[in-house]
Amino acid sequence: MIVLLAFLTVQDDVDRKVARLVERLSAESVVERDEAQKALVDLGEPAIPALERWSEKTTGEVRDRIRAALAGIRAALREVYRERRIKLLPERWRDVWFAVKLDGGLEGYFHIQLTEEADGFKILENASVLQHRDSDRSRLLGWTSEVLCKRDRWLTPRKASCTTRVDDKKIMKAILEFGDEKVRSEWTIHRNDRKVEEVFDPPKTGKREKNIGASTVLQTAALPFYSLFGGPDESVGITFIEFPDDLDEDFTVKAKRVEYVGSSEIEVEGKKVLGFRYRAPLIDEFTITKDGHFFPKGFRRVTEKEAKAVLEK
Repeated sequence: MIVLLAFLTVQDDVDRKVARLVERLSAESVVERDEAQKALVDLGEPAIPALERWSEKTTGEVRDRIRAALAGIRAALREVYRERRIKLLPERWRDVWFAVKLDGGLEGYFHIQLTEEADGFKILENASVLQHRDSDRSRLLGWTSEVLCKRDRWLTPRKASCTTRVDDKKIMKAILEFGDEKVRSEWTIHRNDRKVEEVFDPPKTGKREKNIGASTVLQTAALPFYSLFGGPDESVGITFIEFPDDLDEDFTVKAKRVEYVGSSEIEVEGKKVLGFRYRAPLIDEFTITKDGHFFPKGFRRVTEKEAKAVLEK
């Protein structure tokens, strides 16, 4: 009770400060209005509830300045949250197993391991997913990827490799290198992924190069990458690389988006916390807390034994 009363007292104090500053947003002096708006931003996260209430009942320049103050607070929070999550990455993703059940008849598991390197992170991902098809028997799809990336706000990749499998038979391996605003790839295709009994002897090989731009946010190592999101009103354009089934075709670099949906309370370790919801390529929808707890839709965090048991049913 004492802790609760203390929290209410602090929040009441913030609300009173917000009210006084909102009143100053109507001052005749532009300098005073600017100072009041900056002071609202300086109040930070505790001021958001009161500012949201004031934005509903004010008009004109006052409302515009309140909304600008909210935007300033949220922008600062996104950086605070992201820095916190980057520090927590090695702990959160050291050795994680997910059981997966997705729309379209996909069911299986993901295993992710993240280790710290001298100049960044190495992220290993291994996945095995059953694809249930109406017109044919189920196929076991699998891939193993390794990404070396920088220790920055977007896990900017330096090098990546991916090997794909169908029914435990190796289909393709691709190696990507990033630099000079380009992505360079080398591919080796061993089998036809639609007819796995068709072996290419010798394997098909090839190289490709594409421009990706200087300021591109490139999606790699999907789940750890997405776990750096989570902040008020944040949507981000990303670049997504898709590989064709045959080396006679070129790989494509597509523009996609991670869209902010909204926020809501979720339960984490027995406590109610604020969660930010997003829509994203590959995993449809996910929720993340400001401390970096990550909940992708259709994914359930489990032990290794429980994950592999999904394919044994």
